[in-house]
Amino acid sequence: MRLDKYLANLWVVPRRQIKKLLKSWEVLLNMKCVDSPSIKIQEGDMLSVYGQDIEVKYLVTLLVHKPKSYISSDIDEGEYASYNDLIYDCPYSQLVHVAWRLDADTEGLLLCTSDGKLTQRIVHPKNNCEKEYFVRTALPINQRMVDILVAWVIMDWNVQALLAKVEQLSENELRIIIVEWKYHQVKRMLRAVGNEVSYLRRDRIWEWVLWDLKIGEWKYV
Repeated sequence: MRLDKYLANLWVVPRRQIKKLLKSWEVLLNMKCVDSPSIKIQEGDMLSVYGQDIEVKYLVTLLVHKPKSYISSDIDEGEYASYNDLIYDCPYSQLVHVAWRLDADTEGLLLCTSDGKLTQRIVHPKNNCEKEYFVRTALPINQRMVDILVAWVIMDWNVQALLAKVEQLSENELRIIIVEWKYHQVKRMLRAVGNEVSYLRRDRIWEWVLWDLKIGEWKYV
């Protein structure tokens, strides 16, 4: 990849200022000053920009523990901040995008990646990529509700959800595992059985789990 394209993707400076940046001698490639925007860089090369060391990576994947009141969009929207504000200190923050979004009022695991093939594998229901949620409900849960959730529950707008795995943890708590991605799916599933979600957190996407990742923190995969 050309150096100027990679620097633009990182959004170190706006694209129109890349040439000016290179002429300022503030960019090192493998410990050597470079001023040519067309020079080719490879995975594993080491850049230094304004004194910050950045290893050249084309495929980057992060796990983020999203708090409430943050959205999965790349830009802030109204009263909500973007998840990007949580990974501002990651040099690859502008390379990655959320592979499976969460609502603003939902906490939990975001998988952010620059790998398009990984995103497709996670999002497409035919791949049966499990997403696991902890759910607290407004009303007590009975066995009839659990039985319907496990079966082919019909949500609003006559939309049918694929089979889910459901474990009742307490009178008002469930663990639900789904493999598809429908708008507000878990909330709509609970609504379809006469209940409401009062708290929702995603704990797992495929093989990646929140574990000890604290709210607002991120880490490399």
